[in-house]
Amino acid sequence: MTTLRAILLAVLVQAAPAQSPMPGSVQGTILSSEASEPVSGGIVELRDANQDGVPRAVALSNDKGEFVFSNVAPGRFRIVVTRNGFASRQGPLIMVSPGQKVSLAPLTLFPGASVSGRITYPNGNPMPIAGVSVVKAGYGDDGRVEFSEVASQITNDQGEFRFFWLPPGTFYLKAENKRNNMQTMMVLNPNGNGARTAAGMMGSVRSMPPTTSDPGLTEDQTFTGLYYPGTSDWQRATPLELRPGSELRNVNMTMNAETQVRVHGVAFNQFTSQPAQGTVIASIRTIDPANGDLGPYNYYLQFLQG
Repeated sequence: MTTLRAILLAVLVQAAPAQSPMPGSVQGTILSSEASEPVSGGIVELRDANQDGVPRAVALSNDKGEFVFSNVAPGRFRIVVTRNGFASRQGPLIMVSPGQKVSLAPLTLFPGASVSGRITYPNGNPMPIAGVSVVKAGYGDDGRVEFSEVASQITNDQGEFRFFWLPPGTFYLKAENKRNNMQTMMVLNPNGNGARTAAGMMGSVRSMPPTTSDPGLTEDQTFTGLYYPGTSDWQRATPLELRPGSELRNVNMTMNAETQVRVHGVAFNQFTSQPAQGTVIASIRTIDPANGDLGPYNYYLQFLQG
């Protein structure tokens, strides 16, 4: 009988489900850089640092700027705060252990800066659907300068753009022609009734005109990407110094037409020294004129050979 009880007890212990670790909590306060006043109505996201920043919970700051996340599973997280009129803010990496109550140092939000301007053709006409981006310079693992995009948009029909709620810092403005590689949705609703039926509203996807349709271009010309105030070399570009709440206006650029270069060649198999057969992927890289070092990969070409 004793043996039977021991066997039953062992079975019950093995069958018992594993207990989940005790949840923790995260709390903090959001302040404005102006007089350190609390910021209410801030959207606070608790993002999973192990899952590509997937939001696990969202909270709003109260009148005192306070927020709380309860029942937080143990793990690694980051806090991201957004609020109208302010630049978004990312907090430090947070480690939450089972049952731990994490209290963060106050997170300070800065009033967002803005940048506006106009992109034009060489003849002075506005360039619509030009891609404009605010980028920040940094260094990659190999020590080379790399740019990370902070914000991007396309110009309107008047060639105008405006970025807002940007963080303070030093940035560069870049513009490029997007007309030949974009698709837009054209909605036709002749009755104006807002109906989502075939009779009431028709939608069609159409490609924008190619670059050769832009005014002032010949068949072998295109508009290249430029940095403000109008150079293809970022080292000659004028950086934008943004302060909290500052507004930079008339950051205008005129796109320059450049002749396209055609490159011909044959790809060889390095083992047989014979022309390669099938799909070939080639790359084009820049060369630093100062030291001859190879730059980053600018273009990738894929073609069928043989």
